[in-house]
Amino acid sequence: MRRTRVDGNADKIRAFFTIGRKSLRQCRGRMLYRSAESAAAQVGLNAENYRKARQLADPEMGYTREELDDFLNQCRRARYAVGRSFLIVLLRAPKKDRPWFQRRMFEDRWSIVRLKREVLRRYGRRRQGGRARRLPEDVDGLMVMIEGICEEWRRWHWEATEGRKSRARRTVGLEDLPEDVKSAVASATRSMRRLQETVAERLGLSGSERRR
Repeated sequence: MRRTRVDGNADKIRAFFTIGRKSLRQCRGRMLYRSAESAAAQVGLNAENYRKARQLADPEMGYTREELDDFLNQCRRARYAVGRSFLIVLLRAPKKDRPWFQRRMFEDRWSIVRLKREVLRRYGRRRQGGRARRLPEDVDGLMVMIEGICEEWRRWHWEATEGRKSRARRTVGLEDLPEDVKSAVASATRSMRRLQETVAERLGLSGSERRR
């Protein structure tokens, strides 16, 4: 049987998982950075990815072998090729919530950028009590967060201009603002649009993905 990209990616993920599981067997507790750096070099990884391999193989917070096999079998049945970056993003979600994300991934065939955005939307927003947004651990994640904030502004601006016109109930909109405030909002909107386009280009997002 001809091997597919899905099969090849699954092999790489299993190898990554095996590195993490072997490391956990050798050192169950937290590793010092220098120890992780040395161990990572021996298996061709950097210290950060070595740490992520350990997180992935942690049966309590990451995946058990059975859970990983089930995930990869679902990928195979759906002909859905994922890299280890998908699993690393899924680790940001509590274990009890991951089945929901995985189901949506398979149903809607999410890109890695879409997955990051959805995880950030659920867990990276301001919580009750005024807690600040949690910043992601990588540059792509931060750009996804920026793009999401720009998209929130875009939708708000549409609601405050075009959207309100279709409603029977009268609401105030941007046209009701003082001229200096209206001008400042227009300037901010142009800046947000340019920022969103710049970030989306960097992330490789299509126009349809930006407006989901």
